[in-house]
Amino acid sequence: MNGERNFKAKYVSDETIENSAAHLLVELGLFPQKPGTINVEVICDKKWFAPEEYIPLEDGIMGRALFSVMGIQQIEINATLCDDRTETGRRRIRSTLAHEIGHAILHEQQWIGYLQEATAPQLFSEVKPVKNGFECREQDILGQQPSDYAEVQANKFMAALLLPKKLVLELVGDDIRDFDAFGSASKASWQEEMIRSVAQTFDVSWKMAEIRLKKVMPTEHWELALK
Repeated sequence: MNGERNFKAKYVSDETIENSAAHLLVELGLFPQKPGTINVEVICDKKWFAPEEYIPLEDGIMGRALFSVMGIQQIEINATLCDDRTETGRRRIRSTLAHEIGHAILHEQQWIGYLQEATAPQLFSEVKPVKNGFECREQDILGQQPSDYAEVQANKFMAALLLPKKLVLELVGDDIRDFDAFGSASKASWQEEMIRSVAQTFDVSWKMAEIRLKKVMPTEHWELALK
């Protein structure tokens, strides 16, 4: 190997990401029978028999997903996130954990192949240390400009995991059907109430609930509410 190689995530469709998140919840018996909070905190233990670790990480790093040639090695969450015991702090931990689980599910096989190739002995060249996972910063998980495509994918998985499409639509179904009954002055309030309801029911941030609703709701309803 001449020089260090960089990991680059392959294309994964939105439908595949949605299905992967739903399948994981069903596989582990964690898909709720009705809209409610996803028990994301037990996924690592149930899936890989190794709970996530809460350890001090470098400033700005919220979480890490580390791999070996055998697959996912460890999911780590910055222990300093636990210092914030508010609702916002709890939701930040939940979203970080779901994001790292997304890396583990979506990118494990790619990392196995990458590490096998990157660490294989090469004739007339020295095997150099290689990156073995993702270090995710706030802009990757909570911001609007993730650092690369793999982070975009992990964010989509995070949303699908914490806010399953089927359950979100079930929660807001009656309100969608009643949309046309709202007067024009009330439609902005209708939108805010939907966001608030989703955020509280699934224990996610207002921003995540808003983005998810835009993704899964009928476009005409959401756009009309903004006018």
